[in-house]
Amino acid sequence: MYVRRVASGVQIKTLKWPGGQEGLYIGSLSFSTKPSSCLLSHPSSIPIACRSSKREPEQKMSKPVKIGAWGGPGGDERNMQATPGRLTSVTIHSGVTIDAISFTYIGTDYIEHSEGPWGRTLNMKRTITLDPTDYVTEISGTFGSALDNDCVIKSLKITTFKGKDNDIYGDPTGTPFHIPVRDGGRIVGFFGRSGDLLDAIGVYVTP
Repeated sequence: MYVRRVASGVQIKTLKWPGGQEGLYIGSLSFSTKPSSCLLSHPSSIPIACRSSKREPEQKMSKPVKIGAWGGPGGDERNMQATPGRLTSVTIHSGVTIDAISFTYIGTDYIEHSEGPWGRTLNMKRTITLDPTDYVTEISGTFGSALDNDCVIKSLKITTFKGKDNDIYGDPTGTPFHIPVRDGGRIVGFFGRSGDLLDAIGVYVTP
């Protein structure tokens, strides 16, 4: 089991899931994954906010915690322009791997931002749109070798509070990872690595 460093004051517990699999409980977040030689480690950090032109009415937004990443060391590091507050859409391009991911979000500056695409916009495209009452509660997927790459993200599944999308994108073979958020927490953004494909992905979570 690999443990990522998270914001100070967040309680971390080791849990036993049914069947004996170990996992973690981090505040309102629990996640599990199988160890892998190509699993990445990133320091805990929160990106600096920047401004764009579209604003949303102000509401209280919690400071997110950075968890992950899962995948390989290829490509370039990708991160968010602003501290994320709420996801508004996620777009995935996929074939036999996850070719690219892009997304829009409201930052803690109450301005709408967009990121990506991280990777190439080839093959199938699917956009999940989130209204103000919906949010991402879980992501899962696999990583491993594909298309002459030692370790990339091979598949992704994104689950929302309203159950908008239950599809698995890409090829669900390789080493699995699974990040469910509990007790009203939510996934509000992503970071990772990409070149021609999505090499690695991690998440920002708020309680």
